[in-house]
Amino acid sequence: MDKLLLLFLLVIALTTGCARIPAESVQLNNAIMMEGERMHNLNISLVNELFAEKQRAVSEFIERDYIPAIVKNFTGLVNPEDINAENLPDILLAIIPEITSRRDGMIQTLEEQRLKLVTKMDADYQVYYDASVTINNLLQSAVEVDKERAAFNDRIKQLSGQKIDLNKVEMSVDAFISKAGTSGSIQDAIAELDNTITEIINQQK
Repeated sequence: MDKLLLLFLLVIALTTGCARIPAESVQLNNAIMMEGERMHNLNISLVNELFAEKQRAVSEFIERDYIPAIVKNFTGLVNPEDINAENLPDILLAIIPEITSRRDGMIQTLEEQRLKLVTKMDADYQVYYDASVTINNLLQSAVEVDKERAAFNDRIKQLSGQKIDLNKVEMSVDAFISKAGTSGSIQDAIAELDNTITEIINQQK
């Protein structure tokens, strides 16, 4: 982003004066655009990898902590003498939907938050890309600079220049897994994660 802004200022200085814009400037801007695309794709990959890891963590948490807790709670409600080989399958069938619902709810919540982050990052990159194209037009034409400069100045202000804080994202997802993995209501945990991700996105502004 900083390179893009610096190049824009250079273009404005050259096109408003008598200096001739070197042809290499177009190549430089193209290189900056390619680097911006590479970094965007890398950031998207990092977010996807983070949430894929957390989805695996949810499955592990369900197996390691949630299932034993559910079984313990259930067995505490019935007389052990009432459990036998004949009714055990029915007991398991009664527990499995609760386990599946909890796991699917947590996984779905993580996917929704991943999509929210990726959508925001894609939108930021589109602003960056549009700004880069505007610079290319300035470099290649070197005409109507005043109109182009006014339009681009408004657009450059939209560039966030910040990155999604993946550390905060990871901490909030871990907290969600811990809280939603209990036998209590999952809705509060979902709402808390949604609010936290929204705050992280808004901190860019």
